[in-house]
Amino acid sequence: MRVAIIGNNDATSDIIFHDLLLSNEVDVVFVGHSTRMYGGLASSAKYTLKLLSKTTLSYLSFLVLFNIGLKIRDAVACRRKQGAAGASLARLARWRGIPYLPIPDCNSAEFLELLSQNRVDLMLVRIPQILKPDVFNAATYGAWCLHSSLLPSYGGYCAEFHAMRNGESHIGSTLFRIDESIDGGPPIAQCHLPVRTRESLLAHVLANNTLAGRMVRDAVEELARSGQVEPKLHQPRPQASYFRWPNAEQEREFRRRGFRLFGWRDTVRFLAWCVGLSSAPCARAR
Repeated sequence: MRVAIIGNNDATSDIIFHDLLLSNEVDVVFVGHSTRMYGGLASSAKYTLKLLSKTTLSYLSFLVLFNIGLKIRDAVACRRKQGAAGASLARLARWRGIPYLPIPDCNSAEFLELLSQNRVDLMLVRIPQILKPDVFNAATYGAWCLHSSLLPSYGGYCAEFHAMRNGESHIGSTLFRIDESIDGGPPIAQCHLPVRTRESLLAHVLANNTLAGRMVRDAVEELARSGQVEPKLHQPRPQASYFRWPNAEQEREFRRRGFRLFGWRDTVRFLAWCVGLSSAPCARAR
């Protein structure tokens, strides 16, 4: 099976597509990174500053720590160990001899031609762009997307934060097939893990992304072997909801639940992992 991966060149994309890129059961023909968010230093800084108008400084600091930590991990701890957890998609693609391409516009004629030239059977995406039908239907098995919640609940942004803020017992991720709706396509697989008050948002996001990466790999390998995937969905199905970037009042609600964005123990362990001094970024991301 010929697979194309298109991510955001960010920490979450690096984690959730890591296991799939190392799979020996699928043929990843190219890895693309959308330049709409993190196309380079200047555009990354511009996007980060833009977020200041949408969320709190502390939540933005959380995102910066998360993403810079993974960049440090990639630069310091992964240089001498192929397949090391935390390696960027760019590094993994280089190790495996797979083209790593900037994608300015996934709805362009040039991108459609790229899919056609590579005879792509399945496209895996996590990008800040709504795809047109001729794009998400271009591959034999369409396009799949990973969202960090148990859809249809917590669509939109920062799903783990909002689920924890609202007192949910679990967080999770959903792999779904893209259609004309936003985060509403047919679900393919879901995974979940319990919320723990003693762990920070950082630890929950790391654990959720790691678990989601295994789910993505397993689903694609199952499709490659049998031509279909048996749905694995969380029961009972949650109610639909949608959330935007956290504001100051929502962050206070989050803290009143006893949570922190990054507790000192979780931060120390994460940074130790980033520089190669720990075997895992958090207790549940092994």
